[in-house]
Amino acid sequence: MTLAQKLNELRTTKKLSYRAAAAGIGISVSTLHEIEHGAMPRLNTAASMAKFYEVTLEELAAHVEGGQA
Repeated sequence: MTLAQKLNELRTTKKLSYRAAAAGIGISVSTLHEIEHGAMPRLNTAASMAKFYEVTLEELAAHVEGGQA
């Protein structure tokens, strides 16, 4: 599973729209859409996502292609 797929799974499991998730994370809807479609988030954005979805950065990093981050 890629990072994009994991983030999409986290959002949809919580039954959140792009708009609700983006607002909770503190990013734009377009940025969230880009990340869920493969763009790599900046570290501060990834940290905000981890906090919002109540997972660790390590859990997210485990889904970055190429193995361990």
